[in-house]
Amino acid sequence: MEVLVSSAPAKQHFYGKIIGVLMMVAVYVGFYGILAAIGLTYFKDNEIGSFIINEVIATPFFMFIVLFMLVAIIYTIVLAAILGSMSSKPEDGPKMVAPLTYLILIGYFAAFFAVKGDNIISQILSYIPFLSSFVTPSQIGLGFMNIGLGFGSLAISVLFLMVVIYFGGKLYSSNVLMYSDQSVWKRLANSVKFIRRENQVK
Repeated sequence: MEVLVSSAPAKQHFYGKIIGVLMMVAVYVGFYGILAAIGLTYFKDNEIGSFIINEVIATPFFMFIVLFMLVAIIYTIVLAAILGSMSSKPEDGPKMVAPLTYLILIGYFAAFFAVKGDNIISQILSYIPFLSSFVTPSQIGLGFMNIGLGFGSLAISVLFLMVVIYFGGKLYSSNVLMYSDQSVWKRLANSVKFIRRENQVK
């Protein structure tokens, strides 16, 4: 890591990691997308194939699923990179990334809760960044949220993602060469203090 940081700024390393993982995801998704396109082209005259093309893919709902899925993937990659930079040893990786796992589980169960009906909790979660990627598609699919509100939820999530990426680069720079056995929350608090001191010096 010392060699990498000495060759390129830590922020560039952080953004490079994100872009690299996204490219890998794009390869996998593109591969399955090609297979799906070939299959649907072959079965386009079939009743099931025609239903999938006309009633699923060619709908705004499917577009929202794809967009929110993409945003959720980027959130996961960025947060994993930030949390991963706080681990001093490879075996500390799972412990540091545990908060992200809990966050994903919250979103997963929140989506199930949203399916049961329209309620104030689901409405609030539909506008909370990252969690909205799980809840909002369910709300739209069940008719509890219209397209305009869906775009609003997506815009909030994307704007917050840009903020997370920006500050994520700063957190990554402050953590990547620090070695400590502290918990993820203490490491995060120390990183924020480090960034504040750095800004005061500037």
